[in-house]
Amino acid sequence: MKGQGYIDPSAGDELRYRFDNWARECITNRTASKRYKDQRLRAVEVYLNPTFGNCDVRSTEHFSKATVAAWVNLMKQTKVKRGSKLKVMSSETLRGLHGLLSSILKEATVTEPPLRDRNPCDLTMLPKDDERGVGDEESTDEMEFMTPEEVAGLIACFPRAEDRMMVRTLYGTGLRWGEITALAAKHVRSPKPGRYEVRVTRAWKRDTGPRPAPEYR
Repeated sequence: MKGQGYIDPSAGDELRYRFDNWARECITNRTASKRYKDQRLRAVEVYLNPTFGNCDVRSTEHFSKATVAAWVNLMKQTKVKRGSKLKVMSSETLRGLHGLLSSILKEATVTEPPLRDRNPCDLTMLPKDDERGVGDEESTDEMEFMTPEEVAGLIACFPRAEDRMMVRTLYGTGLRWGEITALAAKHVRSPKPGRYEVRVTRAWKRDTGPRPAPEYR
C-alpha cells in the first residue's frame, strides 16, 4: 500500500473499523454539502482523533460510558480561539462535538450486521447551560460596539467614496463581508427620497476543496 509499505490483506476490515477511518467513511457517505463534510472532518481530526483515532468502534472497552465521559471532561478544559482570544470551550461547542461523536458511533449500531449493541454517548451527562445557551463562565462577557464618532473616524480614513459607502453600509446593516461583497445594483433600491433598502439574496462561501494544479507552458 502506497505510503504504508506491505500490509496483511486480511487486516483490511480491522483498519476500516478503526475510529479515524470509520469516522471519515461515515461523514463522506452522508447526503450533505461538501462544506458540511469538510467542517465535520476537520472537527474529527482536531478534537476526536487525538483521543479515539486508533480505537476500534466495535470495542466496548475503547468506547464506554467511562471513556466518553473522560473525553468530555478533557474537552471542558480545552481552550479554543474565539475572536482574538483563547477561551475554554463553550458548552454549546462541546455539545456539538459530542453530537458528532454520537452520530459516528450510532452508525456502528445500525449498520448491517450491527457492530455494537448500543451507543455509549447516550449515557453521557453534558454540562448544563442557562436559558440562553451560554455557560456561566461566559455570561459575564460584555459586548463592545463602536460609537458613531469612532465609525466616522474610520470612514474618514478611506480616500475613495465607494469605500466610505461600504463602511457606512456595513455599520448600518451589520452585513457580513461575504454578503456585502456579493451585492449587485439590483439588490439595492430607494423606495423614497432619503430611504434605502438592501436585499440580501446571496453570499460568498469559501471553497476548501482541492485546487487544480497550475499549468506550465
